[in-house]
Amino acid sequence: MVGDELSFAVVVAAHDANPAFFKDTLASVSESEYPYREVHVVDSCPGLSLSSFSAELFPGDANYFYHTHRETGSMAALWNTGIRSARADYILFVGPDARLSKNALEVFAAAIRSHPEAEFVYSDFDEIEGGSRQNPYFLPDFNLELLRHENYIGGTFCVKRTAFAKLGTFSEKLEYAFAYEFFLRIPLKKVNVLHVPSLLWHRRVVRIPKSLPAVRAAMEKSLREHMTALSASFQAMGIDCTVRPGRDRESWSLRYDGSDIQGHEREYILIHEKDARVFGRKARQKLWAHMKRPDVAIVGCRYYGTDMRLLNAGYIFDKNGFSFPACHSESIFSRGLYNRITTAQEVSMVDMSYCMIDAKFFKKSGGLDRRLTGRDQMLDLCLRALEGGRKVIYEPSVVVRQVPGEVISQEASHRRLMEKWGSVIEKGDRYYSPNLPAGLLNYRLSVD
Repeated sequence: MVGDELSFAVVVAAHDANPAFFKDTLASVSESEYPYREVHVVDSCPGLSLSSFSAELFPGDANYFYHTHRETGSMAALWNTGIRSARADYILFVGPDARLSKNALEVFAAAIRSHPEAEFVYSDFDEIEGGSRQNPYFLPDFNLELLRHENYIGGTFCVKRTAFAKLGTFSEKLEYAFAYEFFLRIPLKKVNVLHVPSLLWHRRVVRIPKSLPAVRAAMEKSLREHMTALSASFQAMGIDCTVRPGRDRESWSLRYDGSDIQGHEREYILIHEKDARVFGRKARQKLWAHMKRPDVAIVGCRYYGTDMRLLNAGYIFDKNGFSFPACHSESIFSRGLYNRITTAQEVSMVDMSYCMIDAKFFKKSGGLDRRLTGRDQMLDLCLRALEGGRKVIYEPSVVVRQVPGEVISQEASHRRLMEKWGSVIEKGDRYYSPNLPAGLLNYRLSVD
């Protein structure tokens, strides 16, 4: 730290690099006007003569450092060199597919000053193709269940330098999944995470035919590495889950084991309203597979109406405390924005019509507040879980069909909800981006 100012070490690595892409990435770093920063270029591509170009971008800059590195099978080794060389408060790793926003360091610094406990920091991003920015990814706050299904964080992020004492460095055994494996250590090491809801980097999109043998081989190796890292994380956390290749052979799928539900009936409460018709096999086991984990308090599912339009994929809430069904009225064939409908993840609220609740949590928290009505009642219960450090999980493989009806919270009920939770609610829904529209037309990038 320089006085009261936060300092950053920006690490850019050249590993099996495309010279044009590397130069574009480094040029974006040079455009930053943030004064309290170091730049560390780690180069393992001696034949590309990147050193002279790099030096030209930072003439006379005493905080520019160029490191040569032996050729290696993983960029993790280069990033680890950056860790050892950095002296700043935070280290910003800029992925090889990234272009940094000009004001990224200023925005990161402002966010960290407001949350000085932050040890791992990530931001929203968008894509850039042919010079055109598109497809913004407006992310939730840290969502471990979502991370287990996909690396939603991406390849550009900040880590507090002192946090490596807890987290360790990047695994040099992994060629493609070293960042993902690093992210999976966060809950084990109890690292404080901060999400900055601003587009601070741009992911470069390059179209390469997947049918090329070298590309196919790389994709297969990447999938194996990610699955292995995830399986190891489950084992370390004592979670019984099988990780399998997805149907597309590019992603993976998870199968949590809830087959031991018999004999545990006293450990959960299953709410099943009469008009909620449950589809699919082993619905209760699928909910129990999440519920039996000690950090989970409530598990809900996906709802469709009689017209087979989505009723909800869980709920979001706005800063006034009003809750809205996520992805309402989407088609039965829709996966939703960012695969929101079809991907299990942590949410702030689920539908009460068919859900599972941890019995000890329910009793200890006082159960449902009978002074609340409508959706206020479930939101109150979910907030008690979240503020107590427990999770609310949305499980899309359990599908419920229900006749849609009005679930209205009375005015007195809503006043009481805000009296209880106003200071929490005003901070916003941690699992729903403030950059996306609130209200019924949520999870849309544009609202007509």
